[in-house]
Amino acid sequence: MGINHAKQNKKKLKNLKENLSIGFISGVPIILFFCFLVFAFHFLSIAVAEMKDERLKAESMRYNVVSKELNVSRKHLLVEKRAFSDLYEVNANGDHYLVEFNDDCTKLKRIVKDSK
Repeated sequence: MGINHAKQNKKKLKNLKENLSIGFISGVPIILFFCFLVFAFHFLSIAVAEMKDERLKAESMRYNVVSKELNVSRKHLLVEKRAFSDLYEVNANGDHYLVEFNDDCTKLKRIVKDSK
């Protein structure tokens, strides 16, 4: 009975080692995949934050350019992009304008008073 018991323990130990090695072999790639996902989402969130900062900077520049050109305070301006167009609709103290900016939003290409 002692010999059979020892053989059974050896067999159980061998099975346990095989199961552990299979678990380790399949577990490591899963852990590495999740680490990759964490890093990917981290870098994507940084990129999204930078894009948001650039968008806010461009919007601020548009408001500054229009306020200087129309000689109106930024508080009294509303600049909205027109759908499917490069034009922006500007409401300055109740007066409506259509405005087009150059590529870097530092100057106005054209400004047209809109009669609404």
